[in-house]
Order: sequence, then C-alpha cells, then structure tokens
Amino acid sequence: MKIVLSAIIIIFLATVVAFAGHSGGGIFVGPVSTNVASVPFTLPGSDPVYYLDPSGNDSCNGTSSALGSSGNCAWATPNHALNCGDVIIAKAGAYSSNGFGYWGTVSNCPSTSGGIDGTGGIWFAVVLCGSTLGTCTDDVTGTVGWAFDVTANNWAVEGWVVSTTVNNDAPAGFVADGRTVPVHHIAFVNDIAYSVGIGFGGLDNGTSHDAPGASGFDYLAFVGDIAQNAEQWDGCTSEISMAGPATVTGFTYSGTHYLMYGNFAWNTGTNGCPYDEENYMFDTWDAHGVTSQSVMMNNIGWSAYRMGIQLTFGNYNPITGLHDYILNNTVYNDNLANQAFGELNVQMNNDTAPYIYLYSNIAVGTQTTSCPLSVGSAGTAPPLANVIAGATGKQNILYAAISTYDTSGTCYYNGYTGSSNVNYNVDPIFTNTSDLLANQTGAPNCTGFTNTTACMGWNANTNTLTTPSVISDLIPTCGANCTGAGYQKPSTTCDTSGNAYTYYPTWLKGIVYLQWTGTSITENGDLVTKPCGS
Repeated sequence: MKIVLSAIIIIFLATVVAFAGHSGGGIFVGPVSTNVASVPFTLPGSDPVYYLDPSGNDSCNGTSSALGSSGNCAWATPNHALNCGDVIIAKAGAYSSNGFGYWGTVSNCPSTSGGIDGTGGIWFAVVLCGSTLGTCTDDVTGTVGWAFDVTANNWAVEGWVVSTTVNNDAPAGFVADGRTVPVHHIAFVNDIAYSVGIGFGGLDNGTSHDAPGASGFDYLAFVGDIAQNAEQWDGCTSEISMAGPATVTGFTYSGTHYLMYGNFAWNTGTNGCPYDEENYMFDTWDAHGVTSQSVMMNNIGWSAYRMGIQLTFGNYNPITGLHDYILNNTVYNDNLANQAFGELNVQMNNDTAPYIYLYSNIAVGTQTTSCPLSVGSAGTAPPLANVIAGATGKQNILYAAISTYDTSGTCYYNGYTGSSNVNYNVDPIFTNTSDLLANQTGAPNCTGFTNTTACMGWNANTNTLTTPSVISDLIPTCGANCTGAGYQKPSTTCDTSGNAYTYYPTWLKGIVYLQWTGTSITENGDLVTKPCGS
C-alpha cells in the first residue's frame, strides 16, 4: 500500500551523512485501502522545508536550496534537531566520503500525529534518497568506518546504494552502531550494499557480555535490502548480521524487537575468515541476555562462503524465554568453503535454551559436505529440546543435492533428534538455478527501479514476474510438498492473518517504504507484505 503522508520534510542533499535530530512533526497518512498502490503526500503549508547540499553550510537555517554562509541557505549536514515523523530527502548524486557518521537527537517519539490513521505512532526520522534506486550512491574511500554509521536513536535510512572500490576490507555499509552505548529504533529499508566489509549490521562492542547490555542495540530492522559481496571485512562478519542485541529499558513492547524481512544476499568470494561469512546471521544472541522476540522471514540467500542462515548462542547469559522465528526463507548453494556447514545452522551451547522455530523454509545444499539443516554444536550443551524445525503445515524443504556428509537433509548434535518435526527431504526443483548462478550473482544494478523487490524480479503493483530473475529462478516447482514454503512474493494487499500480521512490529508504522516523487512523498506497499494499519 502506498499511503498519504503528512509531516515536516527535510530535503537532504548531503555529502556526509551525519547525526541529525529534531523533535516533533509526524508523517500524516490518510485513509487506507487494503490494496492501494500509492497516495501522494502533500506538504502542509505551515511546515518548513529544509535543504542540505554537498556545498552547504550548517550555519545556514536550511530553509532554502541556495548556497551561502548564513541565513536562508542549505545545510552541509543533517546535524540539526528533528522530530519523529520528519523526513529527510537526499538530492540525487554520488557521495564519495568516509561515510555518514554523525546523527543528531530525534525527539517526540513516537509522534502523536500522523500515521495511516492520523493518530501518530511514528518512531523514526527518515533519511530518504531520491525517487529510484541508484540515484544516491556513497563510494566509501577510507579504510575504516561505515558509510552509514548510525549511533543515535530513532533513525531510518531508505533508498541508498553503498559500495567501496578502494579497499574491500573497509567495513563499509549500513550499521546500527551500539559499540559505545545501546542504540534503539534503527531501520534500514530498501537499501543496497555491495563490495563492502559489512552489508547491514547491528553491533555491540564485541567483548562486554553484560545484561541487559551497556552496548548493543534494540528495535532494529532490515527490510527489503540487498547485500552482495558484502562480507569483505577481515574482522569477520556476515553479509546481513545482528551481533550482540541488548535490552533497552523503558519500553514495554512485547512483539518483534529484531527483524530481517524481505532481504536478498549473495556473495562472490571469501575474505579468509575462519568463521562467519554467511548470508544472514543472528550472532551471539545471548551476549546480553535478551529475551525479546526476533524474526528472520521471507529472505533469499545464495552462494555464501559458509552458511546461508546461522544462529549462534554461547553461554554468556541466561536467555530463557527468548523466541526466534526463522520463517519462509530460501537459501541455496551456500557453504562454498565445503566444510560441512549447514544451509540453515543453529549453533547453540547455552544451558538455558531459547525457543527456536524454523518453519516453511527451503534449504538446498549443493556442496559435497552441505547439510541443509544443522542443529547443535560440538560443545557440551544439554539436549536442544526447544528447537522446533518444522510442523504440520509449516514443513521445511531440506535437500542435499550431492552431499556425501548427510543426505537426509539434517545433521543433529547435542542430543537433538528432531523426531517430532515435520519436514520433507525433497528437491524443490527451482525454476532456473543455472541462470541464477551464471547471470544473477554479480553486483546488483537496480537503477530505475523504485524498490529492491522489483529489481529482483517481482512487481507487486502489477503482479508481474520478470523471467529470468532472482525471484523467478528460485521458485520451487516440486508440487504440494513445496506449497507455502520458502520465499513468498509480496502483495500490496495488507495481511490480516499471515506472518506479516503476526510478526511485523508496530514500531515500523509509516516508514516501509517511502518514495520521493519529486513533488511529493508516498508510502508504498510493494516492497514487502505489511499488516493492515502499518
């Protein structure tokens, strides 16, 4: 659904993404139909418009696109106070810098006005680029730092493309950076990162395993993003990773706190790391003892050097009550290292086992040592009774194409048996994996597309599938066993009973995803399926 918005707009034309913050305002959204492509945004006449320019000056008041040193002229950075509900629009251009690393305070969250029902509930200020993907790019030229290093709360970044051509070891990408203090309410939506060290990440400081967490992140979402060749940091990471979540006190939300939804990730090589290098990863989930719900759903991944999806748990803090949901993902041709890794891998050595649900996924291993599903660890953890892989009507499709390591589709350790699970060890018979590997595995080119889902082959507004494409290549054709399994093409009709209805967090209301038409802003529904009212 594209929905009417109404809020303060800040036009962002910056060379360096920085911390911005300003209170108040709010995205206003008009009446919502359950199947509406878009409703134009109209800027209220009394609200100011702010401008940023690569040659701007923060001594200006930002109310004009003109350049100058003070007065009515454009800012150089968005390092100015914002409200939840404010939108920053980036001028199209190639931003070559050491990244956007300064973000200001965002106040009045959630907004008390705006939203699809006019009652507010917007938790973010949004840095929004252009009308189509590829119009705002950031080629990070330094050897350290991230293109978008978000260290402040309540920020969403949408529509940007990040790469590095100088040093592929640079950990450049999109990061919710909680290394110093925990950050919360961060979202990367409809963004692209390729040939970088980290595609999309949530980070703590990596060393202090305290609870509820003096470092880390909470309320983090990666929605509709693309990561390619995005694990090139020799510090070791995966392409799309959340490592060391924390619990930020003061909020009482009981739904999903950590979300990876509708993303695409593939790799083209290795950085030499002895670990990580996955497509998707929930990393050290017990670092700070979180018990909040996490969800990884409707993602596609292929050709990672190690696992397609990995969940890791040490034995740092109790996590009894944690619920992780791994739903409707498609992973294929991973474990290029050929070292007996699982396409889906739950690696857990925690005395207080959380509940892990793996439902309706498709995992196909093509290497001789690949296990489509691996549960357990070589450690001494107790039996993993709380890992539920498959159920009636929610079966996983687990297939080892040429494995000599395990042909049943499952490798179990630590006493885990999987005896009560319902899964199928059948070939999903994907439509065209030859095209996927030969023609769809290079750097993404989404120029001219409004969103990543359309770039990957599916136009939800017209219900049109491009053939061949990533999405069409990985459609299973194995019949009834595969019905409802793996990646599901998004719909613009809002969800009233499915995964989006159940697991999509209400704190993402009003931001997934925004588009600047040149004269107005719309909230669109063709990136991922959303619940009604979101």
